[in-house]
Amino acid sequence: MTLNGRLAVARLNKFKGQGNYGLGAGNKNPNSTSPFEWKNGYYACDCISAVLWAYLVPKHHPNFPEYEGYINVDSALMDAGLLSGGNGKCTFFTPVTEAKDVLIGDMVAFPSIRAKELGDTSLSPSTRCRVGHIGLIAGWRDINQMDPDESKTPWNGKVSDLVVLECSSGWPAIKFGYDKNFHIRDNRSVCIWKNIIHTNEKWATRVIRYIGP
Repeated sequence: MTLNGRLAVARLNKFKGQGNYGLGAGNKNPNSTSPFEWKNGYYACDCISAVLWAYLVPKHHPNFPEYEGYINVDSALMDAGLLSGGNGKCTFFTPVTEAKDVLIGDMVAFPSIRAKELGDTSLSPSTRCRVGHIGLIAGWRDINQMDPDESKTPWNGKVSDLVVLECSSGWPAIKFGYDKNFHIRDNRSVCIWKNIIHTNEKWATRVIRYIGP
């Protein structure tokens, strides 16, 4: 049985300040006692593994309609209808489009960008020039009270004012807070690649909610 948003945040928050980041790493068993797996001499995890573990969701689920059942950042955004190439069925994830509707435990994410989208013919078209990222929303900062609490006021829509719980590069892997987290940037639709500015709104930071089984 999966958890609701607040319980998912509480589950992962026990590991803040711990672990190493490893792309593709993470405990495959969501019922395990830790999101980390022993890999290359470290206890490691990546962003999507941490979020799914928090929700008690396996990285491969037979009912997930994208990527042959494999859940990653891009396939989650596809399921939510926020990234082309998928079914957009909203079976596990749904978009949250209004800031006032955002809840603790929702996810903030931006997709990968591939060489094909940037017109870089020197690389394989599927090469990821930017790796997608996802984290849990643990609250937000009230402008007057500087206190993350959704009961005081709705989120103002600024990513930089979110309190994010995430697994990201650098040590420790599991981080919690404001500006030190989530590569804070309100708009990820701009990508500078080889000194050329590329813009595409589908690359922007979005909020999605887990609604799956």
